[in-house]
Amino acid sequence: MLVVDLDRQTNVSMMLGHNTSDAPASMSDVFTGRPLRECVLTDVLQPGLSLVVGDPRLADVEFNLGSARRREEVLARQLDGQLDDYDYVLIDCPPNQGLLAVNAVVLAFELVVPVRMTDPNSINGLGDLLAFYDELADAGWPRPISAVLRLDVDERRDLYRSSTPH
Repeated sequence: MLVVDLDRQTNVSMMLGHNTSDAPASMSDVFTGRPLRECVLTDVLQPGLSLVVGDPRLADVEFNLGSARRREEVLARQLDGQLDDYDYVLIDCPPNQGLLAVNAVVLAFELVVPVRMTDPNSINGLGDLLAFYDELADAGWPRPISAVLRLDVDERRDLYRSSTPH
C-alpha cells in the first residue's frame, strides 16, 4: 500500500512518523517530474506500507498548477505507469477544493470522504464537497464515492437520535 500525502500540512506523514526532512524527496518533487520511486519511503511502520511525504512547498505547486496546461490532470500524467506496483494507493488531500484536491480526484478510482461528526463545519462541508464532485463529474471526471467515513461519532448527540427504538 502506498500513502501519498498531498497536503502541505503533512499530517498523514507525521502520523506515520515521518516529515519532509526524513525523505529523499516529497510530493512537490513528483509534481516537478521526479520519478515516484525516488520519493517513496518503504516499510513505514510495517512491511509493505510505503509513503510519499507532503511538504509546505505544495502551496507553491498548487499556485503553479493554476497556469499549467490541463492542470486537472498533472498528477495523473506524472504518475502514469508508476503506481502499478501497489495494490492500494491512499491519497490524503488538503481540506479544500483547490487544484491539488482536483488532481487527486482525477487520479482516483474511488473516493472515501472522512467527516468529523462532532464538528458542524465538517458536516456542513460535506454538502459542498458533494457539489464539488458533481461539478468534476460534469466536466468529465466522474468518481464514485465509496464511503463517507464518520469520525468522532457520539451517539448521545441529537444528530444520532431517532424516533425508532434500537
